[in-house]
Amino acid sequence: MYVVDLKLNKHNYPIHNEKIKLINGTVKQGINVIDSFSFTITPNNIGFNNIRDFKTLISVYNEKRKRYEFQGRVLYSGDSMNSDGLIIKSVVCESFLGYLQDSRQDYVYERNWTPTELLTTLLNVHNSLTEEEKHFKVGNVFTNENIYIGIQRESTWECINKKIIEKVGGEIQLRVEDDGMYIDIVKERGVTRATTIELSKNMKAITKDSDPSSYITRLIPLGAKIKDENGNDTEERIDIKSVNGGKNYIDDE
Repeated sequence: MYVVDLKLNKHNYPIHNEKIKLINGTVKQGINVIDSFSFTITPNNIGFNNIRDFKTLISVYNEKRKRYEFQGRVLYSGDSMNSDGLIIKSVVCESFLGYLQDSRQDYVYERNWTPTELLTTLLNVHNSLTEEEKHFKVGNVFTNENIYIGIQRESTWECINKKIIEKVGGEIQLRVEDDGMYIDIVKERGVTRATTIELSKNMKAITKDSDPSSYITRLIPLGAKIKDENGNDTEERIDIKSVNGGKNYIDDE
């Protein structure tokens, strides 16, 4: 059983439990991404008129596992009416990690940092630029490997991913405690189990998609424009014919 609660202006509203229901709801979690929760709600639900973009907080609690599957804010919402005249509100939420996109870092010259030092600097800047409820504390960092890097004027979320995760590895973990929110950089979240995954048993559904618009079957590399005898650019470009049997293209057979 999942319990979904809504919070706006310090008032709490249950919007899904044993007595009141959402039409649907889906939590999407990932590694080093901002988790999301999308749901559909009807006007007879107490939370329908208390949904404000970027203001309303949402939590999804798993009673069986005794843990929160999602904690975050409403990102955007929209009302619609279907052919049966049913009015619904579709809502998309992002986890509290989304707060890290609300701040941009100052420029800092390249230097040596430990991951903890760099994370501390990034979060201090973030906290100085945002409201108190968006503040984070430095949690556990799995490595002390040095990083030689500078800070550009990017969002705090981009900086943590590019300046720490891409350099030393690890995974970002949000931890909500009684005294505030913590950002951990752990080597690996979760545990490895030898559990067989079977469709219709512990796998509800499976979907495979492909995007043919991203496929390349023939690649034509073109270089700089070739200059004429007067040193002016022509429309002819350097190609690979001389090293590719007279062909200016490469095929993906």
